[in-house]
Amino acid sequence: QPLRLVSYQTRELNPRRRAKLLRSIDGYRTVKRVNGKRYVVERKGFLEEQGGWRVGRGAVVIPEERIEAFDELLRRYGAKRHIIAIWCQRP
Repeated sequence: QPLRLVSYQTRELNPRRRAKLLRSIDGYRTVKRVNGKRYVVERKGFLEEQGGWRVGRGAVVIPEERIEAFDELLRRYGAKRHIIAIWCQRP
């Protein structure tokens, strides 16, 4: 299956912008308690929605048909990136 290995660097981003980028890639879940009630907010990240997976810190594998959307996401936040075409089976 054709895939793309994307290596990205967030070193030059400020911490707030880096956190937004990582939350949009990986998703998040927050739990708040107010007046005895429990509020849960859960958002899926790009990897879970589009079918990619993380292979390390700052590296993900994305299906080839979804690479344009992921590249746009990284470009929007200003992360440096390197994209390599690969071919492998899904884990």
